Amino acid sequence: MDIDAEFFSVDLPSTINLRAMLMVAPQKKFIDASRGRLIELSFDLKFSTGLGPLHEDYLDRGIPLEGFSPGSPLQLLIAAPVDLAISKLGRASDQDIGDIFALLRSGFILASEFERLALQAIDCYVGNHEPPTSILRNILQDYLEISDGEPS
Repeated sequence: MDIDAEFFSVDLPSTINLRAMLMVAPQKKFIDASRGRLIELSFDLKFSTGLGPLHEDYLDRGIPLEGFSPGSPLQLLIAAPVDLAISKLGRASDQDIGDIFALLRSGFILASEFERLALQAIDCYVGNHEPPTSILRNILQDYLEISDGEPS
């Protein structure tokens, strides 16, 4: 399990440097009581949202994490499932493709919305458009073939 995060700030005092704070923050370990698994949280300060396709409106769809007051200098947004799926088209490892299928099968994303937003994101993508477009088409074709064969 991993969390990809983008840090940016508006109106933070110049004395607060989130990046520097995270560089010295220890890794955290948690127990997932529901599954009995150890979960580690570590910070990859080299992560960039520019590494793969990402829709320009991804922040608008971000889901605010509860527990932060509106005036807090720290606000956390969880990526909407469709934006998470779109971002996985860049690397498209077997794990990434499996994650996209899981999001589709679980109903967290709709194939039509995923296709529409992914194509818009790929259109603005700085890298070669062919790989993510082909991967998107293959995923949707495989997903729709599987869905058509299942009883409703």
